[in-house]
Amino acid sequence: MLEIKEKKFMLGDKEITIRTGEYALQANGSITLQCGETLVQAVAVMGKTDSPTDFFPLTVEYNENLYAGGIIKSSKFIKREGKPSDEAILKARLIDRSIRPMFSKEMRREVQVIINVLSSDKENPHDVLGLTAACAALAVSDIPFDCNIGGIRLSQVDGKFVVNPTYAECARQDFELVLGGNGQKVIMIECASNLVPDDVIIKGFEESYKYLGQVANAIVELQNEFGKKKVELPAFPTYDELIDRVHDVAIRQIEEFSKILAVDNSVRARFDEIIIKPVLELFTEEELEEQYPEADIRTAVDKIFKKYIRSNVLQHHKRIDAREIEQIREIQTRINPVPRVHGSSMFMRGETQVLNILTLSAPGNEQVLETIEGESQKRYIHHYNAPPFSVGETGRYGGTGRREIGHGALAEKALRPVIPGKDKFPYVMRLVSEVQGQNGSSSMASTCASTLSLMTAGVPIKEPVAGISIGLITGETDDEFVTLTDIMGYEDFCGDMDFKVAGTRDTITAIQMDTKIKGLTFPIVKQAIQQANRARNKILDIITATIAKPADDISKYAPRIDSIVVPIDAIGKIIGPQGKMIKQLQQDNDVTLSIDEEGNVSIAGTNKEGMENVKKTILGMITDPTVGEIYNAKVVRIMDFGAFVEIFPGKEGLVHVSRISKEHVKNVSDVLSIGQEVQVKLIGIDAQERLNFSMNLDDDIEDPDAPKEREPRRERSFGRGRDDRGRGRDRGEKKERTFKKEVSTEKKN
Repeated sequence: MLEIKEKKFMLGDKEITIRTGEYALQANGSITLQCGETLVQAVAVMGKTDSPTDFFPLTVEYNENLYAGGIIKSSKFIKREGKPSDEAILKARLIDRSIRPMFSKEMRREVQVIINVLSSDKENPHDVLGLTAACAALAVSDIPFDCNIGGIRLSQVDGKFVVNPTYAECARQDFELVLGGNGQKVIMIECASNLVPDDVIIKGFEESYKYLGQVANAIVELQNEFGKKKVELPAFPTYDELIDRVHDVAIRQIEEFSKILAVDNSVRARFDEIIIKPVLELFTEEELEEQYPEADIRTAVDKIFKKYIRSNVLQHHKRIDAREIEQIREIQTRINPVPRVHGSSMFMRGETQVLNILTLSAPGNEQVLETIEGESQKRYIHHYNAPPFSVGETGRYGGTGRREIGHGALAEKALRPVIPGKDKFPYVMRLVSEVQGQNGSSSMASTCASTLSLMTAGVPIKEPVAGISIGLITGETDDEFVTLTDIMGYEDFCGDMDFKVAGTRDTITAIQMDTKIKGLTFPIVKQAIQQANRARNKILDIITATIAKPADDISKYAPRIDSIVVPIDAIGKIIGPQGKMIKQLQQDNDVTLSIDEEGNVSIAGTNKEGMENVKKTILGMITDPTVGEIYNAKVVRIMDFGAFVEIFPGKEGLVHVSRISKEHVKNVSDVLSIGQEVQVKLIGIDAQERLNFSMNLDDDIEDPDAPKEREPRRERSFGRGRDDRGRGRDRGEKKERTFKKEVSTEKKN
């Protein structure tokens, strides 16, 4: 029999219910968490033995099952969910970054955490619930884990802070904080902000700690009530003997390395030559083979190197490359380094270098996202590529890793609030950051490069955006810490956090923070945000000195876009049966057409004449012709009594044989041929709304009392419509005889 155990607690105005003992009983830990009718499952499993790796092998998987939203995959051939979407990968990374610091640094057993979204009520977001569920599954398991952690989303909606907001509230929010932590420290940060001032964001952080405390306390209580006894980990090697033996030589070589690094960053590639090689020379060949493996010696040197960097910063405010605490490395920028593309830039900060390229496309080329909540579209896209050569190494090439997806999403989030609306700039925009070098915060370099590319390309962004990463070195107490501006690789490796902040001069657009310690106190968070503000303003000075404002026009290689609005009941006419009409217009005029449900038509292309022709054609299709106007027409049918011409798709009329020329025309086919383009004048519209044309452009109109302007109405073609073509000679001959009789009667009258 199942022994289901349950715990409930309140978060904001909603009840959270956690159950264990219900599913996945063979796993180390398994729970379900429910809020409203959103239900997520979290399962945690640990390997039986230590992994041979020198790092903690933790993996987190986030499954957004479409059945949770009552959706079947739209593909005709594949109905099973495929590889995780970018959004699912970002949610998995969010959970990984939250729980990883809460494991022991000695942990080497493989741990896998899987989150399944079983049901979505499309009211309560499941990502943060998934984070709390993961913490709960680990809490009830026997896996060594500090469960004093939970997850929350805090949004500012209508000027008020709202915890655990609904999707509807998120749609109206000024900013959101997605956090992992407890009542004293925040461990993981994701922030998206719609140009909100720094001090308001800081107030949001201050408010969030009490809610984090509520969730973390509930998880601790869950472990105390239902948790298994934790597995004891084996003792971890201390390397004390090795450290004592190599310390003096290692310190001397590290100091020499640091002196060179202060004037030449390329010395990084000589780390082994300057530091490791002299240390290895302290050992005999026999010792290296039998007693002291090289890997252990390197570990000992790493520990000495890490302690050297940390103590110098804490005690002397001295950095490994001799910079000041808030000093930014040298920045270089270029605009339009790549020819023919629609916009490009190069941004380089120290050894971190990003080549950024922008492509503009017409509406209709938006990215379609298929999620549990349904389909949505994205018109601003950022992709990030970091090949092995960017760190001077060989390695697997091709495919996009989770890190690349995460960095691209962060840079995209940073610029999204300043992207102009579709009404001001209707283009679909795709930015690609090709990372050429990495040594500290290439995601924030991508943010800066994106700003340059957008402005260079003539995209009217609201304000320039820059980003910077702040590092941290902590002491033995919470009050002992130093925050570092623009951390380089060594400071990231030896430090305690990577706190990325992007924004304009006075507002924040995005924050992302990872930490290696069990969280940041509020004073650290506040100082990091304030320090980042000063740094990004210095970078913005450099960006605006490179390009002060967006270019006045887009690239000559980019498509031009014109737009018109048509009545909703005319949409089908423009598209045509099975899209035949719109496809033909695109093919004949070398343009791209898109039309939405509200009748907004976008015409894009580099062929100005083709764009004008399409616009004129569409306007002609939705409005009635004006008597007395002259039109370009195409001969579509030839009869004995005249020729039918088409002035716009679906709008045809007759040029009587007597109106083809001022000279007598015996056979129409002697003068005209099908497909021939001619100029005609509309000389009359009869009672049946049939159009009468003349090729004699100085002919008088047939009915001088006919209105010059008509309101748009449903089109009726004279004689046989286009849909009647080829239906049979007998029907056509019958219509012809009827027409001759009507013409004869009109002449007598």
